[in-house]
This record gives sequence, C-alpha cells and structure tokens, in this order.
Amino acid sequence: ASIVGTKTRRVNGPLGLGLALRFSDTNFSTYVEIPDSEAWELAAGSISFWLKTDTCSDDSQGIVSRDARHQQSPGHLTVRLSADCEWSVSSEGDGEQVQVQSIKPLVPDKWSHITVNFGPPDLELYLDDRLTGRESVHWGIEGNDNPWVIGADLQGSDEGSATPPGDFLRGAAVDLLRISSKRAVFSDLE
Repeated sequence: ASIVGTKTRRVNGPLGLGLALRFSDTNFSTYVEIPDSEAWELAAGSISFWLKTDTCSDDSQGIVSRDARHQQSPGHLTVRLSADCEWSVSSEGDGEQVQVQSIKPLVPDKWSHITVNFGPPDLELYLDDRLTGRESVHWGIEGNDNPWVIGADLQGSDEGSATPPGDFLRGAAVDLLRISSKRAVFSDLE
C-alpha cells in the first residue's frame, strides 16, 4: 500500500489500538492505494474498518473504493459518505448496479465500526455490528482488476487504474481496514 499525496497525519485510533490515518480537511487529493492482487478475487467476503469523521459534509466522499467508470469487468464496490453523515455502498456486477443506503447515519466525532458483507446471498451493511442495510446481490468482487483506494472514490477512474480518483475523504480518520474471504457474522442482527 502507498499513500498518494502529503496531507495525512497519524491520530489515536479506536479503543486504544494504536494510530489511525487521518485525511486532511483542507487538502482534497490524498488517498491510499492498494495494488490489485489475485487475493482480491473473492466471490464472497467482507470489508470492515473503523471510521471517525469530524463533521457531515453536503457532498459525497469516497471512503473505500474498488471501482471504475465504463466497467468492463464485474465486482466493483464503493463505500461512500454523503450528506448528514449518511453512508452507502454501491456494487456492480453482471450488468447490474445496486446501491444500499444505511438506515443509520454515522455520528460525527465518534469512532464507528463499518462492515460490508458482499457476495451471495446479500450485500449487507453493518454499523457497530448491527445490520443497517441489505439487498439481494449474487456477485462478489472477483473479475475486477482495479486497485483498492482508501480516502477517495474510483467511479471516475480508468479500468485497472486509480487515476483519476475523485470525491476525496476529508476531515476523517480510517483505521484497521480488513478485507476477508469470510463474511462477517454477528450474533445480534437487528
């Protein structure tokens, strides 16, 4: 993984678990890029991370993205933050696109644990280990040769590339990103 840009700093992470990466609220061109790998050819699995945002912006900001414009392959996925601290996940595969909105927004200036289960039987969104959104989706993230980006949205980038990224994350910190071939299981789903 590499940091592209210069306006990040380390801040205390959630639960005393070390340092998190904080994206500047004034510089809008910094992100982390994780190159494509065969390890990301996942028919099903989960993405989880901790997020703390300072304020709620009126515009869309990419949190985690493995996407592109004019997709030529399935398995695209983007987690984004929008107005009023609402967050959503968009996924594309088999010529279909689905967007799932969380029914529970984030709370500014508080660490939140976000988990997204992808692949069959459902695309599921969890906030602090509670189910906050679900849609029937039968594809995962396999077949996609795009890199992962943390701190921006790749929906405007070229297939197989992280350029140009857009909708940069601002005034927020991300920590403990985990991409797994296992779907997350929580005992209290509602």
